[in-house]
Amino acid sequence: MINLVGTDNANKAVREELAIAKVPGVIELPSPMRTEVETNVIAVFDAFGCRYLLWRKHTYWVVQGLVPLAIAQKLHADPDCRKTTRADGLCYSENPESVARWYVGQQPVLSVATANELGRLGVPTDGRVISDNPENLPHAHQAVDGYSIHSQLGLCRFIEILLGAQ
Repeated sequence: MINLVGTDNANKAVREELAIAKVPGVIELPSPMRTEVETNVIAVFDAFGCRYLLWRKHTYWVVQGLVPLAIAQKLHADPDCRKTTRADGLCYSENPESVARWYVGQQPVLSVATANELGRLGVPTDGRVISDNPENLPHAHQAVDGYSIHSQLGLCRFIEILLGAQ
């Protein structure tokens, strides 16, 4: 992917990359995002009961949204995704199991130690899901909460696998 920092017409390039990958929910914000790339074109769509947000950084895409672990494993197994799609935005192709977190619905499960530390710091934990055994909670699931995608082919395959799994 080309570096779009300082590009005069980043919106055009961003729209083209999203169109090639058949990304749904492309919208134009009233003003540019205050990120590395001055663009007001992003994508927002729903899948698996979760909202996904995609925006362009200098030479890659950021995806924010809960990707179920089973789908994350499919992405990791795909040769095109594995090369340029990074779970949790890490600088290497991490196995998604090592970065997946536990959730109940959209809410992350906090360990008892984390909840205690938050309480000690004065951060309220009311209404939070707290457990040292999240696998035993009803409706608990593991998910990867973000990706960075570093090629057009990776973006295409990510969207194809994610939306094809619905």
